[in-house]
Amino acid sequence: MPDPVNVERSYRLDKLRRTLQIEDVLTAGRSADAHAMATGEHAYAAGFHCHPDCVVTVEGRLVTVVRANRRLQINLPEGVRVDVYRGDEQTRLGWFSPGYHQRLPATAVIVRTHFRGDLTLRYELALAHFESARIYDLRQHHRSR
Repeated sequence: MPDPVNVERSYRLDKLRRTLQIEDVLTAGRSADAHAMATGEHAYAAGFHCHPDCVVTVEGRLVTVVRANRRLQINLPEGVRVDVYRGDEQTRLGWFSPGYHQRLPATAVIVRTHFRGDLTLRYELALAHFESARIYDLRQHHRSR
């Protein structure tokens, strides 16, 4: 590649806070033939694809996803553009396939930016507590046939 970029993604789960932190570190690589650091402009995109039943709202850098009495909040990095698609024929984004040759409109939140050199982006996903939500432990609630 004439202008490579190295990508490293790391995850950190905090069970007590019910959060997942995602960090993407993009670093300019060295060209195999030129032995120089990458200097060109690069495009970055990351997607969060939701189930068709999810209701998704975006307010600034905060994405809220609600489904079946559960709420997930995604804090996006600063300086990114957020595009939301649902059943978009032109881009072919925002679709869910429950089976072969089947598709349903579903929300896709795409985060984009352009950069030169190095870039670090951090996301935090937080699962909200709902009093009436039931979380099943499948190890305790299985049926024998």
